[in-house]
Amino acid sequence: MFDFAIIGAGISGASVAFFLKQVGKKVIVIEQDKIASGGSGAAGAFLSPKIGSDSDYSHFINDSFQFSLDFYKEYFPTFLKKPGMLRLLRSPTDIIKCKKHEQKLPRGFAYLKAETITNIKEDACQYGGYFFNEGTIIDSVGVVHAMLEGIPVLEDTKVAPLALVEGLYKIGSIKAKGVILCAGSNP
Repeated sequence: MFDFAIIGAGISGASVAFFLKQVGKKVIVIEQDKIASGGSGAAGAFLSPKIGSDSDYSHFINDSFQFSLDFYKEYFPTFLKKPGMLRLLRSPTDIIKCKKHEQKLPRGFAYLKAETITNIKEDACQYGGYFFNEGTIIDSVGVVHAMLEGIPVLEDTKVAPLALVEGLYKIGSIKAKGVILCAGSNP
C-alpha cells in the first residue's frame, strides 16, 4: 500500500513524488505513456525571471525562479546549463517599465542596449534587453528521470477505473491513501 499514487510522470508528477519521498511518504507514479513523454519532454526548460512589473504575480515568479535555481543547484546540478539568458524588450514602454522596477529583479542582471547585442536580428533587439547571468536551461527529461530515481513508476498504464474502496483508492491492484493528479494535456 502507498501513501500516494501520483498520476503523471512529467515534471509536475516527478516533483510531487520527489518532495513526498523527501518527507518519508511511500509513493508510486503511474504514467499512461513513458516518463517525460508529453510536454515535459518536448518543451524548452528555461528558468528566467519576470521583468517589467511590480505585482504579486511578478514577485511570485521571481521567488519561484530563485527557489528553482537553488533547488536544481542543490539536488540536480548536472542537469543545468547556465549560459545566461537574454530577455529582449519589445517597445520603448518596456524600457521605461523595466527600468522603473529594476530594484525588484533577481540578482545578477545587466541592461544591454540594442547596439551592444550581436548575433540576433536587428529588428528583434531594437529596444535592447536584460541579460541574466543566472538564466538557465534545464535538461528536462534528464531531471525528471533523476527525480523519480528510487520511486516505483508504472509506465504505459492507464488509470481507469479509479475506485475508492473502504477508504483507499484502487487502481488495478494498487492501493493508496491518496491520489494526486499531475496529468498534462493528453489525458
